[in-house]
Amino acid sequence: MPRLIFEKEDLDGIHVGNKVWFDEELCGYTAQARNERYIIFTKPFNLRKTVLYTILDTENMIRGPENLVFGFGAETREQCENMIKRLHNGDSEISHRHSIEVNIRKMAIDVPDEPTREVQKC
Repeated sequence: MPRLIFEKEDLDGIHVGNKVWFDEELCGYTAQARNERYIIFTKPFNLRKTVLYTILDTENMIRGPENLVFGFGAETREQCENMIKRLHNGDSEISHRHSIEVNIRKMAIDVPDEPTREVQKC
């Protein structure tokens, strides 16, 4: 079983604009939208002039893409917020085939009244 570096409670500190690095990825993802259960992260995919995205389910501690064959995109915050609405309403969900457990290596989070800082657990 993969190791879980951060606990569910640690994810409460992630806000739109914060960065997260997953164990399986070299580059960090930026939070684009969130609600009480889901956080949508994106990172640039310069070769295709678009973004890659992942949806983090804080309840089940899994992440993956939306289960739609032809998605609506995640290039803008508005598209990410619409994706959150679809997930919340039950119109879509995280793909069962392409989801993995959440393994966060590092987070750059905002702490009230302090500048953004990196948090890393070993």
